[in-house]
Amino acid sequence: MNNNFTILYVDDEKSVRDFVQIIFKKNNINGVTFASNGKEALEIYKEKSFDLVITDMIMPLMDGFELIENIKKINKRQTFMIVTGLENKSDLIKAIELRVNFFIEKPIKPKKFMSVLDESFDLIEQNKDSELNSLLLSQYKATIDDSTIVSKTDLQGNITYINDKFSNISQYLPEELIGKNHRVLRSEEMPQETFVEMWKTISSKKTWTGIIKNRAKDGTTYVVDSVIIPLLDANNDIIEYMS
Repeated sequence: MNNNFTILYVDDEKSVRDFVQIIFKKNNINGVTFASNGKEALEIYKEKSFDLVITDMIMPLMDGFELIENIKKINKRQTFMIVTGLENKSDLIKAIELRVNFFIEKPIKPKKFMSVLDESFDLIEQNKDSELNSLLLSQYKATIDDSTIVSKTDLQGNITYINDKFSNISQYLPEELIGKNHRVLRSEEMPQETFVEMWKTISSKKTWTGIIKNRAKDGTTYVVDSVIIPLLDANNDIIEYMS
């Protein structure tokens, strides 16, 4: 591991900061600056650049999301890691929209922390949009695949990925859907206007939410509470869509 990276670590709990400091010290990582809340971290960031910003989400004065939003105004290419449980869907959606790169679940486990930290260092070194997108997706998949129906499509709506839960509810194997347009799943009960609105929204780089009725392989209908998010590259161009 290359230990010559600068890191800004933000957490309002001193016990957590002390614990993480021990992990850094044990792994000979020295370029770490600590802040106790988002407001303090932002002031530090304005005076010094960092390779990686690691932040807790729930903090006084300025929470993690607000901190990320403010830092992105200064440097839209900043690499982030958030420390959180991401218990609810709205937090996950916001993290994706903010292009958060990496996630660490609480309570922090040293081995997992160092593994994700190593991945973040690889990303910083490579600094490639394609690698960023690949690692980003893998992090989202690890976070939500166990409990959520997930799919990805290209810019034309052709399916490029489905997880096991998507396969189970639709009754299709991945190889039966990959490369096909999402229209193969549409229920005839869904009005065309809904999909027109959906594509207008996501093609304008906004998140679409709504109820969709899909048709399973055996012809039965199932209903999903859907969130479709455009994934953007560093130039703010849409790469693909994740649902």
